[in-house]
Amino acid sequence: MQDHDQSSERPRIAPVRGIVLAQSRAGACYPASALRRWIRANRAIYKAPKIDLFVRGLLPTCLDELLEHAQRLDARLSLRTDCEASIPGLNALKAAGLFDVFLCPLAPDSLAFNTWLDACAAAGLPIRIQFQGPFPSGFSGEDCAERLARAGVTVANLALYDPLALETAPMDAAACRDYIDTVSSLARQLSTRNVETNLLRFPYCHFDEELWPYIIGDAQFFLDHSQYQRASFEFAQKTQYRGPIIVSKLINALLVQNSSLNPALDAKLFPWLLEHPALNARLWFLHKLTRHFRWRWLAPKPRIQDGPSLEQAVARAQEKRAKAFPPACGNCQLRNICLGDTPLRGRLLPGLTVQPLDGEPIPFPMCFCKAQAKHYDAIDAQRAQASDGHKALAEEALRIVHNEMPTRKIDAFEYEIEGQYAMQMLGGMRWFSITPTEKQSTILARLEPPFTLAVTFCAGSAEYIGFSFGRHCKTVCAMDSFNHCLALHVAADGHYVLLRDDIPVHPMEFEGVHYAPLRLAGMIEPRICIGNIDGAIVTQNVCLWEHNRQAAAVCTGIRYSFLIFSTRYARRLQAVLQSIAHQRDYDLSRVEVIVAYVPGIDAVDDLLDSFHISYPAIHIVRSPFTEHYARSKGFVINESVCAASGEWVILLDSDIILPPEMLSEMEKVEAQTNFIAPDGRKMLEEEATARILMGEVRPWESWDALVEGPGEFRLREAEGAPIGFFQAVRRSCLDEIKYMEMDHFEWADLWFGIHMREKFGREVRTSGAIVLHMDHGGSQWYGTAKHR
Repeated sequence: MQDHDQSSERPRIAPVRGIVLAQSRAGACYPASALRRWIRANRAIYKAPKIDLFVRGLLPTCLDELLEHAQRLDARLSLRTDCEASIPGLNALKAAGLFDVFLCPLAPDSLAFNTWLDACAAAGLPIRIQFQGPFPSGFSGEDCAERLARAGVTVANLALYDPLALETAPMDAAACRDYIDTVSSLARQLSTRNVETNLLRFPYCHFDEELWPYIIGDAQFFLDHSQYQRASFEFAQKTQYRGPIIVSKLINALLVQNSSLNPALDAKLFPWLLEHPALNARLWFLHKLTRHFRWRWLAPKPRIQDGPSLEQAVARAQEKRAKAFPPACGNCQLRNICLGDTPLRGRLLPGLTVQPLDGEPIPFPMCFCKAQAKHYDAIDAQRAQASDGHKALAEEALRIVHNEMPTRKIDAFEYEIEGQYAMQMLGGMRWFSITPTEKQSTILARLEPPFTLAVTFCAGSAEYIGFSFGRHCKTVCAMDSFNHCLALHVAADGHYVLLRDDIPVHPMEFEGVHYAPLRLAGMIEPRICIGNIDGAIVTQNVCLWEHNRQAAAVCTGIRYSFLIFSTRYARRLQAVLQSIAHQRDYDLSRVEVIVAYVPGIDAVDDLLDSFHISYPAIHIVRSPFTEHYARSKGFVINESVCAASGEWVILLDSDIILPPEMLSEMEKVEAQTNFIAPDGRKMLEEEATARILMGEVRPWESWDALVEGPGEFRLREAEGAPIGFFQAVRRSCLDEIKYMEMDHFEWADLWFGIHMREKFGREVRTSGAIVLHMDHGGSQWYGTAKHR
């Protein structure tokens, strides 16, 4: 069903649609295996829940297989076609999960397009269309709009050009004005029929001001939810000229970037391989010959430290950008949001010239788009629609911000900008930037929900503003004006709402590593985060409302912080937590348990609720992550350590049962070392594990029987260095020694143990105290195919 929003109540959300090419620009078909991996990359790396399969000419024979593959990855596949292929069984494809169809005909009046349009309408499939290039003689915008609306078209792109489509031939100079008039007429007719209309990559000055809300240039394209996600689109744009072999290698490189011992090298190698695939072998040959050299010109440049130098650099950068803009548009008020007079525009529309508009420059790409009516498909509507709980949080946040005095005001002299100079002033901090990069403040405070944090951003502009909570998540939104008051309200359970000028907004999503979390952790250290500052911007009025002041007092008495990462191990995690709760001869109020997990994929949340009620003396901290990190043990550990309050951090796998005297034994030896490990572990068999999980056996009551029963002892495995099932280290050591960050666990825990030994000396073993390792059928620690 068509869902069209004619008001501005719904927030503008970022696009989450990926794209996969079925053929190269030269017409070479990519193999089914490459298409499957490409779909996986869109879902796993770019987090695209909907993906266009772009087909030029013949449809791939594996279309049914690809639809099934996408659904297994919890993604929906759409078909983008140039309408040159024969029409498949659309009813069957719809039943197999086809999300919608994107028709991009070579000519808007072609028989092939009309046939596809009728077939999609008959099958009840949602339709998007894109017209590019000149319209035929006698074309009627009213008749075309009526036909598209009757067929159920939801979104219509009228494009000057598309980087993924074939470029149209330049028009005669005399025909250019007629073409723009036809596009304008069709846009008006479509909008009156409730069809979302977008004018892609046209200069603003070619159209009447009433049509400016429909214009989508490069500045708006990746901010509009009807278009494509940036990273996915740019990957397709760069690979469309590559053959099947090179594309297969590129996709493989993309998928394994975080799965080797050299993630930093992978991160640099992949973009280089994307740009220069034929030179890959030569690069490695050159590397082997010259790796011992140290080139002076490769030395990093010192960063600018003093205020006057940075302000001068900002001024030079802005002057350079102004010179790089087309001369005819250099002083136009739309120069920051419009494509301008590019060579491609001049070639396609030779009969038209740009008309610069005087006035102050408009810095915000979406300022006109707010007036546009937008279509929301099922996925986007769910993203945009705030739940009742979200609305309640927003109302609570407004009440707090407007009616309660903050418990603390954070002055500009209490925080800095990481890695660069900033001007600290009474009442505000001036940030500077000469590059389109992200800037972050130092940590504002160490907080345990519930709390409310508010900051005013003013006297400048930026692409986005908000807060970050480590490398894995941030809650930011677009900056649409020169002045915004941003408030973040976090409930006790970690659910939150972000308000911009008292209006709830959906946090922006980012490709690669940053995704808006569903919940925030139980102990967080927020920072102010600003992306792509236009020269300078000011933050002021940083106010904090702490709603649970007792939390800080509770954390001061913590001695041992257990850090456990659990993915689909909720049943085993319950036994682990029970073994912590039944430690003998130790004050449990000095114990903290940090559980890092992916909310929603198993029952960890319910388990932690029950555990807190049953054992209130133990401090519980939740450290949620998105499913993107479900296999990244090292990354999760490194990011969760900041939540630890104890002097000791115990890295514990979620299937390890502690002996009842473990903490008391550790207390006896901790003064001697920075590193403690058990004597070894006993691998329990399936029967003993099952009885523990069913509650028939309580390990703290039957410890000796379990140790003496069936199973394998492992006392000094992995060359003797303590490995990841149990590693206790002083909290300060984790500031210097980090876990290796890969999408699997092999060797990361061993290298951590080796590096701890090298830096802080050999570990001390708890004499005679071993741990029990529950059976899990050979599946990996970081998550199973079923809930265990």
